[in-house]
Amino acid sequence: MLPKDFPKWRTVHAYFQIWSEKQENGLSFLEEALKKHGYLPGKASR
Repeated sequence: MLPKDFPKWRTVHAYFQIWSEKQENGLSFLEEALKKHGYLPGKASR
């Protein structure tokens, strides 16, 4: 269940699918953002 101030779950899910698609470099936008901010193992850290 999403918080009341979030969009409908289908909208949230649609964006999640887009952000999760692999790019030419083999990573998704979501993976790149998580690595950049230190939430996944990788070069960038907090």
